[in-house]
Amino acid sequence: MSTLSKAKTYEKVSFSPTAKLPLIDKILYAAGSGLGTNIAWVAFGYYLMYFYTDVLGISAVLAGTIILGARFFDAFTDVLMGWAVDRFNLPWGKYRSWIILSIAPITLLFIGVFTAIPGFSMTAKVIWSVVTYGAYGSIGATLCLIPMTSQITNMTKNVEERATVAGITTIFLNGGQVIVSSMMMPMVNLFGGSSGNMKQGFFWTSVVIALFSMLTLLGVVGVTKKYELNADGTPRPHLVSTEHEPVVRQVKNIVQNRPAVVLVIGVAFQYILQAIRNGSLIYVFNYYLNLPDFQPMAMFVTTVAMVVGAMLLKPVIHFVKDANRAFLITMALSVVFTMLFWFMCKGMGPSAAAASMKYGALFFVFTVNGLLTGLHYSFVLVLLPNVVEYGAWKTGQYQPGMIYALHAICLTVGGAIGAQLMGGLLDMVGYVPNQAQTATALSGLLIVAFVIPAVFTLAQLIVQLFFGLSDKQVSRYAEENQARSSARQTVEHELSQAD
Repeated sequence: MSTLSKAKTYEKVSFSPTAKLPLIDKILYAAGSGLGTNIAWVAFGYYLMYFYTDVLGISAVLAGTIILGARFFDAFTDVLMGWAVDRFNLPWGKYRSWIILSIAPITLLFIGVFTAIPGFSMTAKVIWSVVTYGAYGSIGATLCLIPMTSQITNMTKNVEERATVAGITTIFLNGGQVIVSSMMMPMVNLFGGSSGNMKQGFFWTSVVIALFSMLTLLGVVGVTKKYELNADGTPRPHLVSTEHEPVVRQVKNIVQNRPAVVLVIGVAFQYILQAIRNGSLIYVFNYYLNLPDFQPMAMFVTTVAMVVGAMLLKPVIHFVKDANRAFLITMALSVVFTMLFWFMCKGMGPSAAAASMKYGALFFVFTVNGLLTGLHYSFVLVLLPNVVEYGAWKTGQYQPGMIYALHAICLTVGGAIGAQLMGGLLDMVGYVPNQAQTATALSGLLIVAFVIPAVFTLAQLIVQLFFGLSDKQVSRYAEENQARSSARQTVEHELSQAD
């Protein structure tokens, strides 16, 4: 690219509340955010507990404890990362520098999580699992996730554009779910699982997924450069003129941001239910329905339905005329259809439920559930930038790093609690790996996979009732924030000229 054309590319970037993002920028950013930072967590959610219990031979309770302990340590590094993102500008950009630094560890550590080293004792397996999974979350994912998600608050101030990006991001996220849920076990079998070598199968599958994730992160690094740096490589003015406040003051600012507090508490419930639901489905298909071979197809269809749900995000918000209101309606419907699936399974019994799952009424309800899930999980990506905008209006300080760090903590802690709960619940209902389950255990697996997630969805809905921030308010706050920022930059420029 010539110097002139490069300069024109940078000049086209606008941070106005009404500015539009180029479609290619939306796609590349969404691919990295939806796949690069999340595909590993999808793999963990669906198959890590299974890998620990049925491949490594670790008990369900101990496996849940490993996940819980590692993720709580991750919460500490999330706070540190949020503080660093808000405070520092590194040479390659305020946000993208951290993503660049994350690529190597996030790739290697993901492979390490699914590596079973021959000859390891049970103690060595546990230590290896703690170190690799713990380091993935606290180092690799933390370096990448918070800067990546914070980036959208810088790329656009347009509420509608953020909703569009959130929808595309969730499409990619659910695309990752399609890849993992429907293709991971067939890939494991292809690479050795079908011949009895599950350890080899999981290892080479993790290599493929890690390299795929790495490519999407490189795409984000390339496309976001112009939003953080001028054509000559210096930082964008609005990213260096922010006044930094002590951590204690930053925390006080967030406490004053009621919508942010409400949203992140609800997110914790969301990730608890997500961890339990995703992790328990393989047990339902393998043992209650006795359809292990049909599980990839069922997961493929329901995850495609999740993609459709994500695509409906913007039309649904437009129809309901407010993102938060649409979110509440979606959660209510999700509770209804999740419980409907449980009632149908209980009424039919395992054999009839298995028959109905093969493209019958139960399969239809399962697919609708997937559509609502895809829509449900998309809303947070729309509402997070909104609470950042509100916080800046109320306190005068942009805190995307700290707010997205809180989101990451809730993801971390919620996922950890969910995994721990699932491990304890599996043990409580009498689940025994690789054996025929008792009637009590089978009934318990259904409760774990559907009733418990429905309860947590209802809890998130109740918390979200206290959100109290409309899309119209956010648009007004964004305009006022932009005016403040422009006035501040003008004053700083005049002062520098006077000096």
